[in-house]
Amino acid sequence: MRVFWAILWKDVRQEWRRRELVVVMAVFSLVVLVMFSFALGIRPDRPTEVAAAVMWIAITFAGTLGLNRSLALERDDQCLRALLLSPADRSWIYLAKTVGNLLFLLIVEAVIVPLTFVLFNLDVPEHPGWVGFVCFLGSFGFVSVGTLLAGMATATRMRDWLLPLLLFPIQVPVLISAVRATALLLAARPLEDVSLWLALLGAFDLVFLALCIIAFEHVVEE
Repeated sequence: MRVFWAILWKDVRQEWRRRELVVVMAVFSLVVLVMFSFALGIRPDRPTEVAAAVMWIAITFAGTLGLNRSLALERDDQCLRALLLSPADRSWIYLAKTVGNLLFLLIVEAVIVPLTFVLFNLDVPEHPGWVGFVCFLGSFGFVSVGTLLAGMATATRMRDWLLPLLLFPIQVPVLISAVRATALLLAARPLEDVSLWLALLGAFDLVFLALCIIAFEHVVEE
């Protein structure tokens, strides 16, 4: 458990000093949102569905940049090798990197979500807390698989484009559930209509997390 907190604190402190990862993710996501808003128009035919889809596109693109950068730094500085040579449980290493990536992505989403409302001229949803909960579930599913695949992709010379090719197909069920749940909440639909998608998101998160914990030790040793 101490390994978990040590790695997480190291990542947070390192990012606080450099301020590179979150800034790059935020700027890239803002560019994506602005480009799509102008391309689709301020008043699309289905504003809530389009806004939800564009918002999650920006989140996944920014998250992919963050995942690649986070694990690449560990590889380049030989920090990951040192961690693997230590007697620490590999699962705690994986969980610490996952939580760190999730934290950085949620910080970026604190900018992305309000800007989505502004650019697509949407009213504040009736249940803003549930929108945040969907963002948390969707982001957790994204980074849980992404951290595992980033650990594998950064060991290759093709890491800049290998991670998206591996990650996006696996993330389809999570992204579909997150987009549908977000669109329903933005359209002020009752929570009963959203419950199915929330349950799917939670199930996918648990399954992905369990499988990634099991596979992480084998992936990083390759």
